[in-house]
Amino acid sequence: MPATHVITFKLKDDTDLLAARSLFEGVFEMKNSCKKADGVSYMLSVRGGKQITEGLLGKLAKEWEWTFVFEFENTDDLQYFLLKDPTHQKFAGSFRPLLADAIALTFDDHVFA
Repeated sequence: MPATHVITFKLKDDTDLLAARSLFEGVFEMKNSCKKADGVSYMLSVRGGKQITEGLLGKLAKEWEWTFVFEFENTDDLQYFLLKDPTHQKFAGSFRPLLADAIALTFDDHVFA
């Protein structure tokens, strides 16, 4: 069953957007650079970008600026990504200092109980 990881965040006010853009490109590169021990890529897809909603929905989004969505074939692959993948761990370590706030959610598709 497919599993999804969503991260939504806002950057610190003093974050250089060129540096941030380089990191954002790194998010998309993880689809191919994150591999299991056997060398096989396991991420199905990654997509994301800047918050574009205005009006009431924009107010509901509060100050969240960016969202990325990662899709995996199953929960085991998602857990490997979050807890063990050295490429992701290194990337997350370089990304955290830029964050003012973040929320991360994970779920199995179509599981409601």
